[in-house]
Amino acid sequence: MRIKHVACMYIVVFVTAVILTSCSMINWASIAGSKLPPPAEKVDERLVDANIEFSFKLFNQLIGDQVKDNVFICPASVSLALSMTYNGADGETKEAMAQALQLQNMSIEDVNKANADLLTILQNPDPDIKVSIANSIWIREGVSFYKEFLDVNKRFYNAYIEHLNFSSPQAPNIINNWIKECTNGRIDKVIEDPLTKRFSKG
Repeated sequence: MRIKHVACMYIVVFVTAVILTSCSMINWASIAGSKLPPPAEKVDERLVDANIEFSFKLFNQLIGDQVKDNVFICPASVSLALSMTYNGADGETKEAMAQALQLQNMSIEDVNKANADLLTILQNPDPDIKVSIANSIWIREGVSFYKEFLDVNKRFYNAYIEHLNFSSPQAPNIINNWIKECTNGRIDKVIEDPLTKRFSKG
């Protein structure tokens, strides 16, 4: 049996930003105006091992004792979104994220390089499977981010970065339209409430 397509999405929410990882059939690289690099020959085995362990722990946390229901998750989306966020962490937060992602034995530089290699392989699996992965960072207007953080996410994760007025009633629609486009219409709505109800400025 051949897998024809995959559609999955994960959101990491901040007071100041929304980070999204979305995967679907479409060729996001053409939309973003960039050309994907050729597939890497291999991915750092440390990241592979970390992702496997993280995936099982994530699955166990999500299902808990509710084994009677089917659960569909995309661990790669979760890991990528959190890895993007990890680039902005420091101190105890960074240590906690490294432990959660099972990345204690890798430098942030190695993590980014390995994820970039993984992205090229996932998006070029074989001629009969078409997968595109889109990453984005939505920044509250008026909030400044370190240029290095944004540059790293552009370079290694091909992240689409957009400033957005979180107070605008149209803000959820803008993000939802991006999600819909990135998943080829398979996921058309994730955020319903105005962002001002979900985020506080404190």
